[in-house]
Amino acid sequence: MTLETRLVVIAAFVAGAATVPLVSGLVNAATEEVPDVLRAHSIELVDAAGQQRARLNIEDDGTVVFRLIAENGDIRVKLGADDGGSGLVLLDGATQPGVHALADESGGSFMLNGIAQ
Repeated sequence: MTLETRLVVIAAFVAGAATVPLVSGLVNAATEEVPDVLRAHSIELVDAAGQQRARLNIEDDGTVVFRLIAENGDIRVKLGADDGGSGLVLLDGATQPGVHALADESGGSFMLNGIAQ
């Protein structure tokens, strides 16, 4: 076997060995079982830069809260619920409530740009 033939065989072997992890990773991802239930105390979604963009958690007082966070870090949507009821706040670019809806023991309220409806 010539030196060139040996180099081609070695190169082919190295290239084949290098693709095994890639191919097996694709196969594992396609056949991986997905759990029926995801359990956590808090769930955070992050963007490609690793910045938190959404959070679902339970506060110390027991209130469950879902927040959607703008790229600059400001909360833009907040949805919460506890034993007394629930609330939704939609915040504008200045983080002022544009829409604020509450449902509680008193029956609830709805405000649009700070004006009760």
